[in-house]
Amino acid sequence: MSSPLTHARTKPPHAVRRDLQGLRGLGVAFVVVGHLWQWPAGAFTVLDMFFVLSGFLITPILVDGMREHGARFTVVFYLNRIRRLMPAAGLVVATTILLFYAVYSSARGRLVGIDGLWAFAFLANWHYIQVGADYFHDHTPSPFVHYWSLSVEEQFYAVWPFLILLMLALWRRTHRESPLAVLFGFLGVVTVLSFGYSLWHSATEPMAAYFSTLDRIWEFGIGGILGLLSARFARLPLWLGITLGWVGFIGIVATVFVIPLSVSFPAPWGLLPALLTGAILVGGIGRDTRYLPMVDNPAMVYLGDISYSLYLWHLPLAVLLTAWYPLGDPLFYILAIVISFGAAVATYHLVERPLRFARVLMTPPERERWQPWPEERRVLSRQVGLSALVGTALAALCAAALIPPVITPTVRPAAAAAGADRPIPTLVELQQRRIVKALSQTSFPDLHPDLDNLGIDAMNAAHQEGECLNIRAHNLDRCRWGNGRRVAVVVGDSIAVSWTDGIRAALVPHGWTVQQLTMVECPAWTLPSYLRIDGTRFAECAEHHVFVHDYIEQHHPDLVVLASSWMNVRNSERPDMPNDGEQLAQGALLATLTDLTPLAHRIVVLGSPPSGKPIVNCKTRVGHPVDCVTRLNRGWHEAVEGEQKAADSAEVPFVQTRNWFCSWSQCPSFVGTTPVMYDGSHMTAKYSRQLAPLLGEALLSGRANTD
Repeated sequence: MSSPLTHARTKPPHAVRRDLQGLRGLGVAFVVVGHLWQWPAGAFTVLDMFFVLSGFLITPILVDGMREHGARFTVVFYLNRIRRLMPAAGLVVATTILLFYAVYSSARGRLVGIDGLWAFAFLANWHYIQVGADYFHDHTPSPFVHYWSLSVEEQFYAVWPFLILLMLALWRRTHRESPLAVLFGFLGVVTVLSFGYSLWHSATEPMAAYFSTLDRIWEFGIGGILGLLSARFARLPLWLGITLGWVGFIGIVATVFVIPLSVSFPAPWGLLPALLTGAILVGGIGRDTRYLPMVDNPAMVYLGDISYSLYLWHLPLAVLLTAWYPLGDPLFYILAIVISFGAAVATYHLVERPLRFARVLMTPPERERWQPWPEERRVLSRQVGLSALVGTALAALCAAALIPPVITPTVRPAAAAAGADRPIPTLVELQQRRIVKALSQTSFPDLHPDLDNLGIDAMNAAHQEGECLNIRAHNLDRCRWGNGRRVAVVVGDSIAVSWTDGIRAALVPHGWTVQQLTMVECPAWTLPSYLRIDGTRFAECAEHHVFVHDYIEQHHPDLVVLASSWMNVRNSERPDMPNDGEQLAQGALLATLTDLTPLAHRIVVLGSPPSGKPIVNCKTRVGHPVDCVTRLNRGWHEAVEGEQKAADSAEVPFVQTRNWFCSWSQCPSFVGTTPVMYDGSHMTAKYSRQLAPLLGEALLSGRANTD
């Protein structure tokens, strides 16, 4: 008796379901649009569709191949995957690294090169987990961040054949007529366990869960189960198959536009696009799929054919184009799409397809079964590829020719001339003159520290290799400076850490002792509960608040400086917090001030520095300083205004630091020859020290303190 698996496919192995190719095309279109426009919000869910598709298509191929050829089929399978993926992926990685070295700087080129090596090894997802990448909120991403999903797929493929071999061996020992029951049972258990793990992991470590292979196995499992049951689904009534197809298609499109970023993902909400994809898969088994003309049409099928190359190219090229065109410029979007599409067509016809089906790279059995394209089709394919290559080159030349003129930020004359008629300008007026001069620069100066000494790692190194980032009892003494009778303590998160260099320079020479009491990602705000940036629970922050309270209660310092990142207003996105950022900031800081005011002689709140573009990312060999100028955003205004109201309510001084970094809401990335930020958020130690006179005036109310 034949196995149900024998009839799992109603088409030859080399045939392609047109609706699924079109579905790939639709998916990659949503991904490209989502990365370029940051819209629609649920565009990221189509990646779950790809995982289900992979499990559906690959599992029956592996089962049939291994039943016929045994373990030897793994060699054929892996060689096929290498030919399918590595040439195009390697081309994009190598080209991207070279272009970033040429267009940006050697420092940016090295960073991109590191990401590229992880991407080419298909381990990008674990790399981005390690560095704490934020897939949803990082608007200057690594050009290889999208390789995370390819890495997940290839890691799955690396293990899946061996597990199937194990299950087939178990089937033979049980002497069952068909391996379907064994495989189905195994897949069901793996899928359920993975989904359960992902439910827990998505709630406790959402960023890591999003990238993690272990959190995605259940999606491949759903596809695999449907693939194994294909023969049975082929018997469904025609009307039911058509209904499932339409429900799945409409549901996927609706999900892309409706599902918000704040949902728990990949579990449980990833189950929605996974099941909708499954409906399309089941609906089209064994039947003509032209009932879904939106995906089963020549244009979408061809887009599906080139979807892999288009997925590879679109993000590196988009990030590169930001060296010339700002986000929001219509030409940026037009050129990003045109050049990405041209590069994808050229890569598909000249690299991806020829090497995938190169006879010299096939095993002997593959050569025997392979039926090459007719010569005229091969010639046409080459011509299309060469034409696309030429067209891409011309589009790139047009991009260079259409570069918009450099527009220097306008600065109000009053700001530029502030204090010009006074014999002794104030410190803030002097700082404003420096900022206005920086905003008017047409070229980058020689920066100190240079680009090689910027980034979050450089910040950590600047603070004794991280020893004075998170303060507890064991390193309390190491993070105290000066031996004056008056004591100032600095409380807050990593933004407070970056203020410490300037506070030390301002106070220690005047007979103060400065004690650091900071913890990275732990604001000076009092919240009901705390989360890290990656969404994980942060119980240590609550413990740190108790530690700070006890220290201040015991020592009664003369001055307590509170400083927090404005990005803490993102807590307003949580369902258990006020959804108004200003209200959240006001209540959270006021709770801290109410707790600490009776324990210290004086408390001062430092307003958060505005975030800027990381200068390593925005400084290019073809650009200008204006490319690195940023404007104050809504989140910063909400945080600062909320903190101002809290300080006023508690009758505590609040220091508005905007004019130390910006002029009329325009903030340069360097002042003089000093980069303002290490990474776009944290002040460089040198810039912090340059603000020492302003800090001294603000913290001491302008009084000379030498005792």
